[in-house]
Amino acid sequence: MHNSHGNFSRAEGHYLSRVTILVLGMGPFWTQHTCGLIENEFDTACLRVDSIESAVTIAPGLAGLRLVIVDQQHADDLVEQPDAYFGLYPPASVALAYRQAEVALDLHRRYDERFGPMGYLPMNVPYEVWLSSIRLLLHREYFLPSDLRCAHDADASPSLESPPPEIDSRPWETESAGLDMPHSASVPNDPDCRLRTLTQREQEVLRLASVGHSNKLISRQLSISEHTVKLHMHHVYEKLGVSNRTAAASLLLATAGRSA
Repeated sequence: MHNSHGNFSRAEGHYLSRVTILVLGMGPFWTQHTCGLIENEFDTACLRVDSIESAVTIAPGLAGLRLVIVDQQHADDLVEQPDAYFGLYPPASVALAYRQAEVALDLHRRYDERFGPMGYLPMNVPYEVWLSSIRLLLHREYFLPSDLRCAHDADASPSLESPPPEIDSRPWETESAGLDMPHSASVPNDPDCRLRTLTQREQEVLRLASVGHSNKLISRQLSISEHTVKLHMHHVYEKLGVSNRTAAASLLLATAGRSA
């Protein structure tokens, strides 16, 4: 059984065989492509529905349902009727997939743990971290992501006036998807500040892209796959608040020109 991280151990492969993941969420964050990536990574079935009503209809016929991922658009409903979500298949883990930390923080404080442990799946993280988070949840290992844990430990309430920077990261979408990612009000206005949010690898990829290198050439120069290059470019677009590589390159070159 192969995945992007090498081979699963034989024990894990046996544990995850004949397993189903059910996603309650709509596009563009949850697409058939996204579900396909999950299926290929974990050798599981991954089905997507738009609502809890649809989930209730199909859940009885699912074999080995182990994880129910609930998108943040259903967060309020999850708090108001947790019995419906946890009742889909009681042995399964239930996790909130969130792009905005304040949404998850609000649910974390309102949720009644008598229904069972709540899992959290951050969507604004690198692809490898996202996959690792899903793997933990599949093994019924619950964790509190760092952006929620820090606020929880400090007993701070979420602030809608000054929320943490929102990065609607979609590392599983390919560059050819053509999704428009408009500039968000939460993205810093100062180009220098935006560029400083990039990781070292994202900066390297952007610098090569800004001089006209193709994804294939960038992958060769950095010894990474073309798919990884695309993932890094998506992160760059979202952190810079732009929708294509030309705009990202222009921002980098303009900033470099001011600092020269």
